Amino acid sequence: MLPDVVVMNRIAVILVPLLLIVGASFTQAEAHSAVQMYATSQENQSIITEAYSIVVPPLPSVCCQAAYEIHAGIGSADNQTLMKTTISYGCQIAQHKPCMSPYLDRYVFYLSIINQTSSDRTQVPGGGWVLTPGSNYAVILTQGKPCTAQTYPAWVVKATNGSSSFSTTVCGSSPLLQGRTFNAAVSGTLEVHNLTSCSQLPPSDGATQSSMTLLNSAGQPLPLSWAPKVNPGQPTCGDNLAFTNNSKNVNLIWGSNP
Repeated sequence: MLPDVVVMNRIAVILVPLLLIVGASFTQAEAHSAVQMYATSQENQSIITEAYSIVVPPLPSVCCQAAYEIHAGIGSADNQTLMKTTISYGCQIAQHKPCMSPYLDRYVFYLSIINQTSSDRTQVPGGGWVLTPGSNYAVILTQGKPCTAQTYPAWVVKATNGSSSFSTTVCGSSPLLQGRTFNAAVSGTLEVHNLTSCSQLPPSDGATQSSMTLLNSAGQPLPLSWAPKVNPGQPTCGDNLAFTNNSKNVNLIWGSNP
């Protein structure tokens, strides 16, 4: 174990109110799912960039009865809006077609923006952007200039593995974004759908959101102080969170054959 590793077992820890708020947003907006684990970092400055890298896990050895998603994101200061970048296996939620063809047995990437009170959401791209298992992707969510003839800043999301790239802009006129500042980060989120066996999870037994970086409006890095929460799940797959590299690497841990 590395000297700076902090491991969180299946203990519900609530250190700041945001954990309750973020947890509620996942469970209310996507009530058909279960969030196994996540971590939050409350900042005292506005976040204008969240960036990280992740290797897409291999496909699970048991195909297609279940689905799962790995998220990171940022929450608004008024606790109303959550923006999250997602690697999704087997589901495409915006189209209300979870775990149905053609979304089975593949990974897609998308950005979703969710109202944590009403559960209204926007997702781009609507059908997801197909990812390659085993490939390392750099993901960045950053504030940009306002769209033409608009006042509020837009947000830009990008994902690339060096050979293929996805990029899109969400204009700040969206009711979910208008004038909101974001001061909390979310990482290490594992959300499962219809999971009945640990063998339905990838045989990598984990994934890492590495080189996690938050930037303020001056372009300076913000400190990372993750408050993790791991929820008891059925089946019990040894879910855990560990933080390395001065908390810049967020390691999601599970057991596909515990």
